Amino acid sequence: MQHTTINLAITRYEVNEISGKTPIDSQIWKSIRDRDIPKSIQSFLWKSIHNAYKMGIFWTKIPEYEHRANCCLCGEVENIDHILVECQDSLPIKIIWNLAKKLWEMKGQKWKPITYGKIIGCNLSNWKSKIKNKNKKQEQGINRLYTIIISESASLIWKLHCKKAIEFDSEKHHTAIEIHNKWVNIINSRLKLDKILTSKFKYGSKAIPKNKVLETWSGVLYNEEGLSEDWTKQSEVLVGIASWRPPGRNR
Repeated sequence: MQHTTINLAITRYEVNEISGKTPIDSQIWKSIRDRDIPKSIQSFLWKSIHNAYKMGIFWTKIPEYEHRANCCLCGEVENIDHILVECQDSLPIKIIWNLAKKLWEMKGQKWKPITYGKIIGCNLSNWKSKIKNKNKKQEQGINRLYTIIISESASLIWKLHCKKAIEFDSEKHHTAIEIHNKWVNIINSRLKLDKILTSKFKYGSKAIPKNKVLETWSGVLYNEEGLSEDWTKQSEVLVGIASWRPPGRNR
C-alpha cells in the first residue's frame, strides 16, 4: 500500500509539471483505463503502480535467488523506475525513448525528459499546441498521440526486459536494429488499428471519429504531403520514422 501511495504522489507531481494541474488519485486510475490504452498496457500500468511485479528487493528474501535483485546490465538493485527509465546500460531505454522523442518533436512539441511519473500519467498530460489558432480537437489529437507514444514505448521496454531476463543468457542482448524495428512496427500497428477503428460500418457507435485519428497522426506521417486529405482509407500510411534494414547484398 505504501508503494502505491508513493507512486501516485510521483505521478501527480509529474503531471503537474506538464499540465500545471494536479490530478487526484481517482483521475489517475481512470486515465489508465482509457480506451486509447490497450488492455495489456492498462494491466501493466496498474501493476506497476501497485508494485505488483516481483523484482529487486523481493528476491533478496528468497534463498539462492538473491542475485535476481540486481540489474543484469549495471548491477544496481532493480525497480520499475530503473527498468523503464534509469538504467544507463540499457540499450532499449536509450533507443526507444530517443525514437519517442523524435516522433514527438515531429508533432511540433518540445520533449521533456521521461520519468516514471510521466509514464503513469501520460494520459493526463495536457500539452498545448505551439501553432497559433489550433482548435480544441487538434490539441486533443496532440495529447492522444502523447498517450500512445509513451504507453507503447514503456510497454515495449518492459517486454524486452522480461524477454532478456527469462529467455536470454547473460551474454545475449537485443540488437539495436531489433529494438528500433520493434518500436517502429508497434507504432505503425497502432496507426493501422486507428484507421480500421474509424469504420462506422464495422463498429457503429464504438467507431473512433475520423477527425480524431487524423488529428492524432497529423504531422508525423511519412510522405504526408503526398497523402489525401482523408488518408484513413489508404493502405500504405506509415509514421515518418523508417525501419532499419540490416547491411547486406540486395537489402
